[in-house]
Amino acid sequence: MIALVAAACIAVGACAVEDAAEKRGPSPRSEAPPTEAERRAARLLSLSNNSTLDAKTDPYDRAVLCTVAIEAVQQRLTEAIGMSAEQKQAMAAARGVYQRRAAAAATGARDIRADAERMRTENEDPNQMMRTGVACLRQLA
Repeated sequence: MIALVAAACIAVGACAVEDAAEKRGPSPRSEAPPTEAERRAARLLSLSNNSTLDAKTDPYDRAVLCTVAIEAVQQRLTEAIGMSAEQKQAMAAARGVYQRRAAAAATGARDIRADAERMRTENEDPNQMMRTGVACLRQLA
């Protein structure tokens, strides 16, 4: 299953960020360690830095948000470039992981479907949903 999730991550292109930096070669400042300001800027620009996801401290809310975000990633990729059956299967497997996590973390009278719809409404920015979905996929890789 990890291989399927990794394939989904690669389909999004999020895993290639480090490779691009390696291909460019050493930076002119490679001998000096980065400053705190440089580290902070790198964290802010990182695909794995996702304030929407980080704001969700409850495991249930995080799992529901990841389910919705991965669904949004799959929908946008399918519309933009299409996805192979293997890629769709990988996305479904990743969504399944988060759906199971949501079910396990649900307490009381929580309605996962209603909460997923609420998350879709609260997070209407498609670009932010893509970043959130990529962050969720990276957590599984």
